[in-house]
Amino acid sequence: MTPKPTRRSPLFILTLTGFVATGLMGCRRAAPAPKPSALPPALAPVLVRGLNAGGEQPFWALQIRSKTLTFASQTADAIVMVNTGPAQAPKDGAGGGLGGGVWTGATKTGGFKAVVTPLPCRDAATGLAYPFTADVAFARIAYRGCATWPGQGLGPRR
Repeated sequence: MTPKPTRRSPLFILTLTGFVATGLMGCRRAAPAPKPSALPPALAPVLVRGLNAGGEQPFWALQIRSKTLTFASQTADAIVMVNTGPAQAPKDGAGGGLGGGVWTGATKTGGFKAVVTPLPCRDAATGLAYPFTADVAFARIAYRGCATWPGQGLGPRR
């Protein structure tokens, strides 16, 4: 007695093909792990907590948040830019060789660049001490001031 050849239904073949395809798709290479923070350890919490910066002559303020950068000064209304994330400042360049974070943006009036370094700073107007120094370049004007975590001062200055 010879066995009869088994005939499979088209539905069975389609189901089997789907399982094989699903299994093969599951074998794809995993997505690359996210890059670690480009910031020095003292500034790494900025990615979660945000940062406030400000100074005077002219008065200016910067808020760095997870998705936006907001800059305002006596000479410019508030400008909101997309936060594309920080780059690390070179240890031998901006920030007195300490490294730090660099945020950049583009506006209708030109480029924007903020460098925050883990260098203590004293606010000239109030005498208060803050953990970071901030340098901002916008519309051909250089601004220098201090920076700290939200809720610890240096909010909007207008």
